[in-house]
Parts: sequence; C-alpha cells; structure tokens
Amino acid sequence: MSDVQKKEWSFIRDNINQYPDNHSRHIGGYAIFEGIVDFYIFQEAINIFVKRNDGIRLRYKEIDGEVYQYVSEYKKIFVDFFDFSNYDNPKIEFDKWLEKDFSKSFSGFDNDLFYFALLQVNKKQSVFYGKIHHLNYDGWSFGIMVNQIFDSYIKIKYGEESDAKDEISYLQHLTDEKTYLLSERLLRDKCFWNTYLKGYPELFCQPIPMAIKVVNRMYCLNKKLTARIKKFCSKRLSLSSFFISVLSIYLYIVLQRDDILIGSYMSNRGSAKEKKIIGCFAGDMPLRIKIDENQTFYTFADKVCRNIKRCLFYSKYPKYLLAKDLKIYEKGYSNLYQISVNYNVLRPQESLDGIKFSIKELYTSTYTTTNMQIEIIDWLEHEDKLLLNFIFMQNVFSEGQIESIYNDVCKLIDVLLENSHVEICDIKLGKWEISRNYLIP
Repeated sequence: MSDVQKKEWSFIRDNINQYPDNHSRHIGGYAIFEGIVDFYIFQEAINIFVKRNDGIRLRYKEIDGEVYQYVSEYKKIFVDFFDFSNYDNPKIEFDKWLEKDFSKSFSGFDNDLFYFALLQVNKKQSVFYGKIHHLNYDGWSFGIMVNQIFDSYIKIKYGEESDAKDEISYLQHLTDEKTYLLSERLLRDKCFWNTYLKGYPELFCQPIPMAIKVVNRMYCLNKKLTARIKKFCSKRLSLSSFFISVLSIYLYIVLQRDDILIGSYMSNRGSAKEKKIIGCFAGDMPLRIKIDENQTFYTFADKVCRNIKRCLFYSKYPKYLLAKDLKIYEKGYSNLYQISVNYNVLRPQESLDGIKFSIKELYTSTYTTTNMQIEIIDWLEHEDKLLLNFIFMQNVFSEGQIESIYNDVCKLIDVLLENSHVEICDIKLGKWEISRNYLIP
C-alpha cells in the first residue's frame, strides 16, 4: 500500500472501532444531462473505464493484523438502471434514491469498492452516478473518471478506436514509491523539511483528537467578488495561493502571530502520466508562512505562491517520517496544523455529444484529523461564482462560529483587494468579531 493508503486504512480502522455503525469513506458524484443519453453505450464506456484502471479494482484483506491489497480480475459489470419518469414527482423520488444509496457503506473490503448506476429522472433528464471508496480514489480522480468515460462514450458511438487496451496502472505508482524510499532524493527531502520546520510554532498544531464526525457548510461568493479575485489572480497567482495568503493574514490579525502553520492539500501527482491515474494519491503538506507587515499584500501573496511551489518540490517525503523526525506524536499532536486549505477544480467538456450537463460531487459524513478545512470549489458550471466549503469538527466549531469566520474572511478579501499595493501594517482592517478562543482552541 502507498503511504497515503496506509494513512487512510489506519483512519478507517480507528473510526470503525469508534463508530461501528457509520464508517463510510467513499467519494462520488453524478452528471445530470439535459437530454437522454444512450444508456447501452454508457454501460460500455463504464466497463472500459473499469477495465483500463486497475486502481478502481483494488481489494483488501487483513491477515494477522497486516493489510494486503490486490487487483481483482476484470469482469464485465452490468450497470443498474433506474427510471423515475413515471412518478408524479420524479425529481423528489430521484433525490430520495440518491440520498439513500450514497449513505450506504460498501460491504467489507474484499469486494468491489465501486458502484455505478444510470438513471432517467424524467422525459428530458438522465443521470450518470458513481461512488468509489476513498482507498481507491480521491477528489482528483473524479475529473479523470468523468473525462475517460465521456471520451469512451463518444468513441463508441461514432465507431472510433477504443482505448480499452490502454491500461492505466496504479501499481506502477506503488513501485515508484518503494524506489523513492531507497533513494538519495528522500534524504534531500528530509533535510529540507527538517530545516524548514525547525522551531515550528506549536500553537497551530492539532492535538490528538478522538475520531470526530465533521460538518460541511457551503458558501457561495457573489459574482462581483469572484470576478475581483480572479482578476487579481490572473497576474500569475493561483487561487489556492490567494486564499492561503488571505487566511494567513487573517490568523495574523486574530492571533497576533507572525509565524503561521497552515495545511495545503495537493494532488500528489507529479508527472503528466500520474495525472491520468485513478487512485488514492492526494495528501496534504505543511506550509510555514511568516508575515512581514511592511510588505504589500501583492508582494506577500507572490511570496506565498513561491513558498508553496518550493514545498511542492519536496512534497514526496512521507508525512509519517516527518512526524517521527519532529516528534509530533510524542508531544501529543496528531498534525502540524489545525486549519487547512484545499483547491478543488473541475473543467470537463461542456457537453456530451451535444447534450449539456452539470456535475455534482458527493461526500459521505466523514471524519477529519484537523479542526477545519476550507475547500475552494472552482468548477466550470459555477465559473462566475467561487464556492467555499467549510469542513469542520462539530465538537470544536458551531455553525454560527463558522459563518462568522466566513464573513470575516470575505470582509478581509475586500479590504486586501482594495489595498493590494499598500503595506499590510498601513491597511485599515477595522475590528474583528472573531475570538481567538475558538479559532485556535
């Protein structure tokens, strides 16, 4: 198993013991088409996807306390079909089915850890739906899956050569990871992280929590603010580095600390080849950000962007080794940070064979090891509006506190954009209602 998979497996086993009746860890979503697709061709396209990607067919066995994974042999699957078009309220019935099915856990780990269905909602709408266990799949995989299946659909329909024989193997990633652990690059990466985090500020470290359920709260930035942010970022800044910069200044204001630790999620797919592989790659890395109030926000954000790029270059170093190096667990911490940022971007084709569609990602009620994660959702269908999804521990934050944080962050964004070439110390930031007592417990 990869380093990320081992972490996920440990997380799952701990949560099964803590919450035996609710240990779902799957990701999925659906595409809803404004027209009726060819369901037979879609089933063939799904089968090509399953056949090509061995990562989707991984299964797991636990023997004498050790977990082993293997690739199950490909067998043609018959995709379930549901028709709601004859109901009095088709959309309501579809929503009920969706909620019920997505709440179901997979039965054990030595079985298929994926499920697909095709649905006709009404006479004008059809749906492709899928869910896959997190051990075999991450958020980045969702976009890969959609693009592969839709591409195969078109090729089948118009008699083009199929990609069925073009296998995309997750197993190669496992081999590459083993090679890395014996390489000089590991020693170089170790040296970087131990130097970068020397004397790290422990205020931001995550205490070892019990397995805690989380709550999601989604907010939608208005069109005007989204446009201002994207215009500012068009000057060579990524949206991820923009929000990390804003959050760092926010923590600086609230906590009066100029040495900040924040987590940043990453796809962990370094090469062009890896960016086409379905599997559990995604992880997080620590960012240490030092605030110089004599810098302008523009200069500071550019500095943060370069900081992120530098850390990404060394990001292959396993987190469990870094935790040992820094004695994190011995100090009573489970992580170097309590707050993290995740950038979720999806840019599929706008239509399938002329039929327009929209996509929605789905998550189970799950658990987290940090108090709060802010997910920036930048999808094509919401191009004029960015979404901010706050994923937070329900025993740490109330929904009212999260809403207060969101409002303060929006206010700060507005002020910083208006004064991007003014030194941070000279920006009139006003009073902040947020309390240190619940931002960093």
